[in-house]
Amino acid sequence: MTETKTARRRIFSGIKPSGHLTLGNYLGAVRRWVQEDQHRADALFCVVDLHALTVEHDPARVRRLTRQAATLLLASELDPERCTLFVQSHVDEHARLSYLMECTATDGEMRRMIQYKEKSARERARGGSVRLSLLTYPALMAADILVYGTHEVPVGEDQTQHVELARDLAQRFNQRYGPVFTVPRATSPRVSARVMDLQDPTSKMGKSHAETAGIVYLLDEPDVVRKKIMRAVTDSGSEVRYDRTEQPGWPICWMCWPRAPMASRRYWPGSSPRTEH
Repeated sequence: MTETKTARRRIFSGIKPSGHLTLGNYLGAVRRWVQEDQHRADALFCVVDLHALTVEHDPARVRRLTRQAATLLLASELDPERCTLFVQSHVDEHARLSYLMECTATDGEMRRMIQYKEKSARERARGGSVRLSLLTYPALMAADILVYGTHEVPVGEDQTQHVELARDLAQRFNQRYGPVFTVPRATSPRVSARVMDLQDPTSKMGKSHAETAGIVYLLDEPDVVRKKIMRAVTDSGSEVRYDRTEQPGWPICWMCWPRAPMASRRYWPGSSPRTEH
């Protein structure tokens, strides 16, 4: 699975069926998969249903959301002639390699993952117990990536730490057992990598959140979408500028408007201008 000079670059990315897909999922990941990634490389996209089992869940709902996620990805114009779309649990090698990654990782590495700290804290706050699989989640994610000899992993900001761990585990495994794995790297879009909740601009628009007023779902009716956007929290200041800390409400409006100033270098230092049609 090591890289060869003649091999076409491979992309792997996944989406977890823990809830109905949202505008955040589309702008932060799916749109890039459709418009760019499936055209430029050997692209594999996965509905990572095993990851949905790391917290309390209804098995029937996970199965239903898995099918729905795959359907919506195809409806978003992922082309089976250009890319590979599949369900994680249908490929046994993910779980098998996950064990080897657990044997390569350390307890300290797992516990330093920001998502583990946040999700375990929420589970404890609700009075629930934290599953061991939530701690070892990054080992399974590393297996997802490494089993296919992946070069690039398009991810949002919240998953970059997990890809960095996958890099570390690949390098450590290679040093111990020989050149087995390709060492991947994370890639992120210039804009809309993290779409925020319309009612809480400091929180990510998450499909697994219980509160739905700030979340635009891909299957929402047009009137529902319109009402949610019209009621979105914005900032009261008179100056229009991109500042997630001081003015967290402004980016919400920009991300929902394709011809917004977010495409300009004036608001996105370090990125080139982009025109949306």
